[in-house]
Amino acid sequence: MAAFTLTNASHILRGTGLRCSTQRRTLSLWSTALLNSTQRAACPKLSENVLRRTLPTLVQSRPISTPSKILQFVKTDVWGATHRSGYGRVPPPPRRRSLFSAARDFIDSLPSGLFTWGILALNGVVLLAWAYANDLARYQRDHVWLKWMYDNFLVSMHNVKEGRIWTVLTCCFSHQEPMHFTINAFTYYFMAPVVIAIVGNASFLALYLGGGIMSSCLSLLFGQQIRHKDVPSHGASGAIYAVLSFFACVAPTAQLAIFGIVPCPAWVVVGGLFLYDGWLSIQGGSVRTDNAGHVGGMLAGVGYYVLKRMGMRL
Repeated sequence: MAAFTLTNASHILRGTGLRCSTQRRTLSLWSTALLNSTQRAACPKLSENVLRRTLPTLVQSRPISTPSKILQFVKTDVWGATHRSGYGRVPPPPRRRSLFSAARDFIDSLPSGLFTWGILALNGVVLLAWAYANDLARYQRDHVWLKWMYDNFLVSMHNVKEGRIWTVLTCCFSHQEPMHFTINAFTYYFMAPVVIAIVGNASFLALYLGGGIMSSCLSLLFGQQIRHKDVPSHGASGAIYAVLSFFACVAPTAQLAIFGIVPCPAWVVVGGLFLYDGWLSIQGGSVRTDNAGHVGGMLAGVGYYVLKRMGMRL
């Protein structure tokens, strides 16, 4: 997986339909202050003498009732005096928030850095667990811990058939090689804070985890239908590709730096990766890269963007 960094993000929220609530509050306060200042400028303070001269002119004599006025009085005042209105009724009880809404609001209230660094830390812990298991197997001939890691942090058709369904998610936090972890962490570090600022903590978690699950499922499907063999897979590339493709949909002209050096528009980067990984997936995939998983992550990011544009609160 290539590493990407974000070079400019000042115009991302302009012109998009995905605006955070803090902008709306700022706009509301600004418009209220502008209205108050306009009213003060247009209505200067009146002196007491001016008020005394103008107040009598505000009292006007009651016009002579006409048939139309009488009919209006019968329809409004008499009807209101002889029939009950809604005044005094007990208002309906407020609707209870669902558990999902309460959990979402709680997650969004937490600091965003908790999720940026928390996911990185979780990936780092699993990396250390792989290193410990490999050392036990290599130097002490103890394969128990290594087998447990294979059973719980690699996604494969064998693990799924054995009932370990959770591996479609846990594999998204799993890296055996430090270089694999470093490249994924590099891209995640630059992309995650920007996407969290756009959609919030809860939506970002749904995007990351959903992208990882979609990546695992498509990897299993291609392994059975194209490769015709069960190849275990792991890594956060699919989930990170979901974040990257979602960002490219929100800000397609934003500049991304490939490996932190070569600037390129986001839509070109994601489009090129989709064609590259899609072609290799159809051809059977490379030996060390799960190209089908990359395609699944990008499709998940685009699909999540479409659902957000449709107004779904995910």
